[in-house]
Amino acid sequence: MPKEEKTDYCGSAGSKLISWIIPDKVFGVDISDCCKNHDESWEHGANKSGDKEFMWDIIDRFYIADKPLWMACLVAHWYYIGVRVGGIFYKLGGK
Repeated sequence: MPKEEKTDYCGSAGSKLISWIIPDKVFGVDISDCCKNHDESWEHGANKSGDKEFMWDIIDRFYIADKPLWMACLVAHWYYIGVRVGGIFYKLGGK
């Protein structure tokens, strides 16, 4: 059976609560590609370096959208902390 294509990269497609807490679009900026790239980097063995790339990818996305730097940094750090904490649980779960 072919692998099902994932569509909700930032949150959890099966949970409306998680998708609300961790949205694909923040302050009008779609960061779903950033989350997709981050997920793929983890699938290929990246960890902290992939998390830092994720943070910079979000900042770049906000820059392209012509949003203020403070907003980009706020969101990027919020998501960075989330993936670092989430990574701990991911590793503890034996993944």
